[in-house]
Amino acid sequence: SRGLGDVYKRQALVNAGNEEILKRYFEIRGLENWQQQELIRNGNKKAIALYLSNRPLDKDAQMLLAKKEYKDLLKMHYLKYGIHDDVLAYQANLNNFKNYIGV
Repeated sequence: SRGLGDVYKRQALVNAGNEEILKRYFEIRGLENWQQQELIRNGNKKAIALYLSNRPLDKDAQMLLAKKEYKDLLKMHYLKYGIHDDVLAYQANLNNFKNYIGV
């Protein structure tokens, strides 16, 4: 299995402007569930979008996107792969709660 260091290496590729190399990597290999979550936690939207252009996220990573309020990336995922029912329920409940308390 690939380690956390690989996540940071991929991050370094994006930061160095080597997005094409990272895109090709994601075309060939997906990330394990915990690595997807780490990618989301890192918060680099370019890297996340590169991943989404090639592969869907698991439910927990989708949930992190929702919690971080990355609407643009959630929309990208939804249009290409759909969204897990649990993530839809979370988002709907959160929106209803916010409306209820007037936030």
